[in-house]
Amino acid sequence: MGKKKNRHARPVAPSVTPSKRQAEDPSEGQSKRARTDVSIDNSSRVASQQRARVTTPQQRKAKSTAVLQKAASATQAISSARQANSSNRNSSGENVTPMDTDAGNGASSSSSSSQAAPPSEAEMIEKLPERLRKPFGLIWRSAGLRRYLLRELSEYDDFNEDKLTAVEGELSRFKDVVQESPWSNGIQQWRKEQDPSALITEADVLDKLLREKYPDLSPAPETTITRARASHKFQLVDREDTIKSLQAQMAQFRRSLRENLSDRTAFPFALLATLPGCGKTRMCLETLQSIVPKACAAQDEFPKAHYLSLFLTFNGTGGTTWVAESEEQRHPEHAIAKRLLGSYFARPTLDISANISVSAAMALIRATESKKLNIDPAELHIFIAIDEATRLLNARVDPKYQLADHKTLQAAMGEDKKSADIRLARRFWKQALGSLQRLCIGSATPTWLLLAGTKSSQLAAAITNVLAEDSLMTVASVPIAPLSGSGTAELLDKIYMGFRDANKPVLGPWRHNAHLMRSVQRVAGLPRSVIALCMPDNPDTLGLTHLSHSRFVDLMESCLFDNNPAADTLIQENELVSIGVLFKARETDRLLLFPRVTLIQLYDGRIQPIDIVDDMRRVLHQLEAELPTKWQGWEYFCVAILNLRILLLVTKALQVNSNAQYVSVDSIFPGAVSGSSTPNLFVDAQVWSKVAFSPMAAPTRKAYSGRVTLCEESRRGIDGWSTFYERTPEGEFVPVTLALQCKLHQVESPMSHEDQNKLLRKARAALPEAERENAVVALLTTSRMDSEPDAQQLDSRSFVLDRAGMDKFTAGFKAIANIFWSYDPNLSSADRIASKFHAPKHTSLEHARAMAHMIDQHRAAEVFKSHADEEVTWTMEVEKQRDKWVEVKTTVQYPASAIPSDEVLNWPYALEPRSEQGGDQIVRSCADTELDAE
Repeated sequence: MGKKKNRHARPVAPSVTPSKRQAEDPSEGQSKRARTDVSIDNSSRVASQQRARVTTPQQRKAKSTAVLQKAASATQAISSARQANSSNRNSSGENVTPMDTDAGNGASSSSSSSQAAPPSEAEMIEKLPERLRKPFGLIWRSAGLRRYLLRELSEYDDFNEDKLTAVEGELSRFKDVVQESPWSNGIQQWRKEQDPSALITEADVLDKLLREKYPDLSPAPETTITRARASHKFQLVDREDTIKSLQAQMAQFRRSLRENLSDRTAFPFALLATLPGCGKTRMCLETLQSIVPKACAAQDEFPKAHYLSLFLTFNGTGGTTWVAESEEQRHPEHAIAKRLLGSYFARPTLDISANISVSAAMALIRATESKKLNIDPAELHIFIAIDEATRLLNARVDPKYQLADHKTLQAAMGEDKKSADIRLARRFWKQALGSLQRLCIGSATPTWLLLAGTKSSQLAAAITNVLAEDSLMTVASVPIAPLSGSGTAELLDKIYMGFRDANKPVLGPWRHNAHLMRSVQRVAGLPRSVIALCMPDNPDTLGLTHLSHSRFVDLMESCLFDNNPAADTLIQENELVSIGVLFKARETDRLLLFPRVTLIQLYDGRIQPIDIVDDMRRVLHQLEAELPTKWQGWEYFCVAILNLRILLLVTKALQVNSNAQYVSVDSIFPGAVSGSSTPNLFVDAQVWSKVAFSPMAAPTRKAYSGRVTLCEESRRGIDGWSTFYERTPEGEFVPVTLALQCKLHQVESPMSHEDQNKLLRKARAALPEAERENAVVALLTTSRMDSEPDAQQLDSRSFVLDRAGMDKFTAGFKAIANIFWSYDPNLSSADRIASKFHAPKHTSLEHARAMAHMIDQHRAAEVFKSHADEEVTWTMEVEKQRDKWVEVKTTVQYPASAIPSDEVLNWPYALEPRSEQGGDQIVRSCADTELDAE
């Protein structure tokens, strides 16, 4: 046949050496073979020589088939030899196998080699005799076969005239071989059996395959972003902190490129993680559409930069939706590569039968865009946002594409098992995104990556450990949270302005729509849910969440007690936040229970005592069911949270000892201060576990053991009660009544210890005479105290909760408590506004009241600002003595300096609707109005 040229003696352009590529890319050994084998309907150089003697079509076809079979065997032998050489290198410590474990990948930053990269297609054509170059300039029906023959012929140096004539004739025939041809099918099948994990790793090969299937392919990345943006109709609101963080990260990215840094820590990956419906997709699109262009514009610190923005998603339309059944059968890199190409060419369903490597896709995109802009490829800044990246976590790697250490990790036992399981869970991510993350480091291929999803901790760990456990990448978290009150108000304003512009009828300003306002509170600032309340065509995607009984108990424990060590665990952070059960509000760092608690359902996997766990679920659901209608809002919340705490403590005790009777419940008043001689309280666990838990909404005429209930309305001074137990010095348990006084209506007025004691005594006096002396009274008020609570100044046998202890008392239920607080009927609109304005060091109580009454009078915050320095007069009722009310006229002037911030002025929950008769009116939501209009 002749001699092949020395491969390693060819002059080639500088590039990453094989050993370095292997150290950086676990699939390098596979992909190196794939450069010639993937999607190739193979032939061989032997065929080129022997077919020169074929004179008839029948003989030519028969011999060609035999030659192809020999070519397959020869290629297999070459592959085996390469693997053997690789093994020999490993045993001598000279190199790392392409299928090495995670640790091998970490050596990428320091490995080097003198070996050259394979030649480009143009270089291989240049090496051919002149007569053989023309066929390779034509369009072949099988680009893979063309590539294979080009490589083989470029290494052959023993041509004579007869051989050239024969090969030239055969090339004209092989040009028309198609995928369905038996000649190509035989080699294609052999390739799949021998090297199923092969990837297209070269941009020119990928380009030809794409052009064959999509002849009219042209770049249109802006179209992809515009299409995705079409479903997000409203202007972005309340995302100033998020935008500032992204701007700072992009500035740092450009700074690192300018300084030609190569350290991993200089190129952090942006992570946008929060609960569903919080606006991650919207923020990804805003980043690419608005933030990137400004970051790449000419600035004092940076010149203008050429940029390209790509939006990838695993939860979009068409071919972008993640389908595990089919995508897990392909090479992990293919899931990213096809979406990169689909985004760039605005073809969401773009796909080919061969597996595509991320490096090939990115190289093709960079080369195509650079040519279009007429710039050097290294000058192009590529910004990529990947939405719903959570889908890649825990995805399964098909056995054909598993790395060499996969089975070793699966077999791990004992102390190594947990670490091995974590690495296996991240393996699909590692293989899918590892190449892309490596491209983001350094100035050779300027690439910035933003990842968005719901599981913050798991995503951060996957990004960080994509190379190896000891070779970490840096994550830069981007702050994003549910909308604040003013942000929610701004979004609702824009929705209503849209209604007006579209001539859709609405019943008055949204702030006067009581039903809508209560619904807005429930969704806790989730933009998607707020929009869904007003627009039926934009349904809320939050659905039922099914938890096991044991998980539900853990959830309640973390939410009911502020300092519970089990709170905010990794599982809760990832799983419960990702399904919308828990969330973090702006004003707190702890996880809060999402107000739509009726979405939580329980399934089998029960724990004992099961009836109590079901009672907890029923009490929890009643919290949401009563939100729009309960006139005793704060009282109802206090009774509910006490029942939940006691049920939880009883459940935990009975799990340890099913016969336990008296269980300590002193911890049910976190944040409260107890007076002197206040006893430790117990409940009868057996009674609590057996009494049917009737709805708490039904007030009772006496205190019962087994549940805390509301009092009947005629009993003034007490809002709720129950029978507890006190342990005597002799060890006996005697019943005592716990009386609750829930005073929310004094929220704006600071109280003294004397005032608190008056309320405690009033509650004690309202009890039946036989119960008064030994009763324990709990005053649960949201008012501020005029001095630090002092147990020595409070009445004995009492608990007092003031504003300072409120966060501890509400714990993970704070968002729900705020809803009851905002809509308690004892508070007038002015009282609510004054409560929000009052800040002891900035705005006095008198000034807060004056401003509140001005806003309440004009019903518009913008009017208020024009009345600065005016005197405000209002009439209010003040209790002078028991059961006697008198009216007092008050006039106060507030200074302009006391006007609060716009965030406070826009607080939407302070304004209650008022009818002409002076009472509240319930107005249908705008969603109902839209349906009626249709």
